[in-house]
Amino acid sequence: MSSVGYFAAEDKIAIKQTRVAIPSENGLSYGPGQKINISIPRDIDFFQPKESYLSMDVKLSLPAGRAPTRLSLDEYIGGQVLLRDVRVYTAGGTLLEEIQNYNTLVSVIYDYDTNQNIKNKRGLTEGTMTNTPFYRGTKGSTNSDNTNHTTSPYYNAYDDELQNVAFDDTDYNNAKLLLPLHTGIFQNDKIFPNTAGLRLEIVLEDNVNVFRQLDSVNKRNRPVLNPHFHSVDGIGGQWLSGSSTTTLYFTRDNTNTNVGNFPFVVNEQFKLFNPTNGSEALSTTANYEISAINVSNTADGGNGLVEVTIANASNNGSDTSTDFVIYSDVTRNIQSNLTYNPSFTVSNVEMILQKLEMPDGYKNEMNRQMRSGGEMAYDFLSYQNFKQSILSSDTVANIVLPLNFSRAKSILSVPTDSTVRDAAAVISCRGGYQYSLDPQDEDMINTRGAIPGIWDNLQTYQFNYNNRLQPSRKIKTDKTSSKESISQQAIFELEKALVQAGIDPRSFTAFQRNAVIGRALALQDGVYDCRGKSFQLQLEYTGTSAPQFNKLINNYVFHLRRLRIGAAGVTVDL
Repeated sequence: MSSVGYFAAEDKIAIKQTRVAIPSENGLSYGPGQKINISIPRDIDFFQPKESYLSMDVKLSLPAGRAPTRLSLDEYIGGQVLLRDVRVYTAGGTLLEEIQNYNTLVSVIYDYDTNQNIKNKRGLTEGTMTNTPFYRGTKGSTNSDNTNHTTSPYYNAYDDELQNVAFDDTDYNNAKLLLPLHTGIFQNDKIFPNTAGLRLEIVLEDNVNVFRQLDSVNKRNRPVLNPHFHSVDGIGGQWLSGSSTTTLYFTRDNTNTNVGNFPFVVNEQFKLFNPTNGSEALSTTANYEISAINVSNTADGGNGLVEVTIANASNNGSDTSTDFVIYSDVTRNIQSNLTYNPSFTVSNVEMILQKLEMPDGYKNEMNRQMRSGGEMAYDFLSYQNFKQSILSSDTVANIVLPLNFSRAKSILSVPTDSTVRDAAAVISCRGGYQYSLDPQDEDMINTRGAIPGIWDNLQTYQFNYNNRLQPSRKIKTDKTSSKESISQQAIFELEKALVQAGIDPRSFTAFQRNAVIGRALALQDGVYDCRGKSFQLQLEYTGTSAPQFNKLINNYVFHLRRLRIGAAGVTVDL
């Protein structure tokens, strides 16, 4: 064994690291669908991309003239849901990478590379939500990450005193978010030589897919987590059809022990229904509306119950029982066909970079070598989305992928729901994909609109590239699509694809609510040359029941890119 250099110290370079904040160029605030531009000047010669973050303030706004409810951004990816497309250019306009449907890709990363510690960290910096003991289910439902209304960054919490003032836009805060950018360059752990300057273009998402209502007020997602009805008098009297009342009392189930824990707000409109049989207590003339929330210490024999004072209090529906729960109905309006369209404002946008200051001698030597015809090569793992849509009537689909990458790693295909919906339908889960049949939860409808993947009765899939079927037999997904079991081979294929994509698969708890089809094109440090080869993804939806939803198939191809940096500029090798 050679011992050359064993006793010799390696050359070390003293590097100074400072934090630099670069504001956006073209505005102080941004709304849905608008574009954010950020230019990183050449005088920031080197920076550490993986320690750089996008900083922004986000404020949510309720629709004017409509009843309030507690809204937040996506509970799993937080502020990342606001970023629809991300592009990275050099200052001269050379496109280095482009990621369309960026928020869908982040949902895959955050759903499969997660554990409780990581979720807590994201909750502190990125505006995601985590379950909390302050509102824990006591009726046998699965855990929800979207019930935390006591420490939400997006709005003020109620205290335990009587609440009789309307909840409105003044209760929403400017949430300070710090988002890592999940692009190839900004997730690389190698120092980036910014010799040509960089320009970021970020297109914000529309209103439709970004807002989430608490699971503890939702009719169609874990309704057993909602407050359970007790009586109209605090003793046990039920609300009979044809009768009226101005007070409703709710049990202490699901930790509804005080005003601060109660998930509804003053002026919120609601109904009561039985999740088991679907019967409702309702008014045919006007929505029920909360005018005050209090705790009655004398109710239930002195044990105390949450007391809700209501308006429009005639029951024209079914007799209630203690099986009934309350659910928010703010997105519907009996008296007029009004839309429910909340909005958001993004402000104070900055790119926070970890700038590295190299010694002058190092920079002079590098510049000298470039002027002499030398060049610097910089490799990073990037991804590109090849999109194709299919209709619900397409029970067999052949997705053609025009790939031209010389060093491909893996493919992650995410079939998302492309049904045209408004924000009201997404918030209330109306018409969404049911991803689980867990009887304890009653209903588990997709709350995230077009962000996650859906199985929608997919039976098998198979790739075909280089005129060969890969793998040689079809991968079955019928058990997962049945919502009652799991198709093991598909999970095994997905795990390999995630690893090759640089995503650490720490958890597969999201395999039902976020459908992802994976194919590793190489293993370990290997790569696959896609050039000159045909690629297809074959999907079969034929089964006992037909698919229900139109879908957009997002095919994220992970591959190595090389930047060649020389005196003449920057070129990109795919």
